[in-house]
Amino acid sequence: MQTFIYKWKLGNNEYTGMKDCKDESTLRDCVKNVGGELIEILEVKEAVQMKKKQDKTKTKKCPYCAEEIRIEAIECKYCGKILFNRELAARGTDEAAEEKVKLSGNSYRSPRGSNDGLAITSFILGILSVITSTIGLGFLLAVIAVSLGPGGRDSKYSALANWGIGLGWFVIICYILVLIFWGFIWGALLSGGR
Repeated sequence: MQTFIYKWKLGNNEYTGMKDCKDESTLRDCVKNVGGELIEILEVKEAVQMKKKQDKTKTKKCPYCAEEIRIEAIECKYCGKILFNRELAARGTDEAAEEKVKLSGNSYRSPRGSNDGLAITSFILGILSVITSTIGLGFLLAVIAVSLGPGGRDSKYSALANWGIGLGWFVIICYILVLIFWGFIWGALLSGGR
């Protein structure tokens, strides 16, 4: 086992890394697995062997770079990928992974994708439904705001999603009350005031 200090490229950005690998081809494979390209190897050292042998039952292979990592790992120490699996999700460690990534300064992306757009759209449509409620367009915008809002509740803008839902329901209820009111008025007019 050798310790490699190397330069690699991901997109237009260059990084310097350090990794323990068997040989240069394993290092190239690991960098390639994360979508990068090895530029050059700066230094190669013999890896310091640990005196205690790791218990193989407490490790697993990273699905991204195939290096041995601890079963409890949330993030691969070799390639830096966040590891989500059902067992960790059941124990609630996805939140811990998110917090760890936020503290490390890396960006976190939900495995389900971002729902920020739904939250913001629901809020904007809720406001527009209130503004346009007098011209009839408000009811349609309110229905759309109420429909999109729940999708944005698990985003970082969940408060906006809740406001969008609330404003949408407000406009819908106002429309229903106005229809009931006009129903009574028309009923009274048609019956001749009886």
